[in-house]
Amino acid sequence: MIKRIEAEIISAMKAKEVGKLECLRSMKTALINEKSKTGNDLTAEQEIQVLTTAKKQRVEAAVKYREGGREDLALKEDFESEF
Repeated sequence: MIKRIEAEIISAMKAKEVGKLECLRSMKTALINEKSKTGNDLTAEQEIQVLTTAKKQRVEAAVKYREGGREDLALKEDFESEF
C-alpha cells in the first residue's frame, strides 16, 4: 500500500493539490511508523487498522477544534478524515 500512496503523492505534487498531498504524506508516515514498531512488513489487515485509527484521530481532533472555536482547523481535519 505504501507504493500506491507514493504514486498518489507524486500525482498530487504534479497537480499541486496541497490538501491531498498533506493527507497522503500523513498516511504514509503512519504506515511507516507502524512498520518500524513491529519490525516487519504490515499485512493488509494491519495497514487498514493503522489507517482506520488515523481517521478516528482526525475525527476526534475536528470535534475538539470545533469545541475550541477553531472551525478552520476543524475543516482541515474533516477533509483529511474523509480522504
